[in-house]
Amino acid sequence: MASDLTGSSADGENPIRDWTNHDRAFESRKKFLNDNQFEALHFKNSLGTNLLIGMPENHCFIGGGVIDEEGLPFFPNIPTEEIFSAPHKNKVNGKLVGTKPLIYEGSIIDDFYLVFKDGRITDYYAAKGDEVLRNLIETDEGSHYLGEIALVSNKSPLGQADTLFYNTLFDENTACHIGIGNASPSNLQNGSNLSEKELKEAGLNTSILLVNVTFGSEDMEVTGIKKDGTEILLMQDGDFQF
Repeated sequence: MASDLTGSSADGENPIRDWTNHDRAFESRKKFLNDNQFEALHFKNSLGTNLLIGMPENHCFIGGGVIDEEGLPFFPNIPTEEIFSAPHKNKVNGKLVGTKPLIYEGSIIDDFYLVFKDGRITDYYAAKGDEVLRNLIETDEGSHYLGEIALVSNKSPLGQADTLFYNTLFDENTACHIGIGNASPSNLQNGSNLSEKELKEAGLNTSILLVNVTFGSEDMEVTGIKKDGTEILLMQDGDFQF
């Protein structure tokens, strides 16, 4: 299934229909990912990203529309393009090459990469803002690990704008990204009812921050790997294949 290109539009002939279709695409993809319970996601592209992200058992992909306490459906974020979950804190390995400048506390981090071993950031480099990147990673112990992984199509209207918005809410919705730092309990089935100890044992990271880093590209390929070794192509050329 290709991306619903009208999904983030508010200027089409029928914006309500467009957003309804966008929501249906979200629900379909979330169900597919959650039903498959992939053991790992493999990201790679020609820029140098080759990243294997292990997932905790009973993880949950969320995103798109939600239902409030009164049963009313709504989108908490507009635009909304990301489907995200929490990786296993200790099961991230490989290299991630950033594809958009990271704006952090008013500074720009650009032309950078991160290297992971057993979940921890063990090496990094930025041609611009290297000290800022170091300070981010050294914030606390949890900021050496990931708390989020998000699948985002480069073919969405926002992604095709090819613009740096200098605002995380917009920039994170343009391409696949990771979140350095804290993981949300909502990314684990029944996570809101688990204790901090249980969440930690399940593999969720804790930190005082969560900073999203965009690394998606026009040639991004993402493969889901199941426990029995079966591989399913999830994204090709930066777009969803399911």
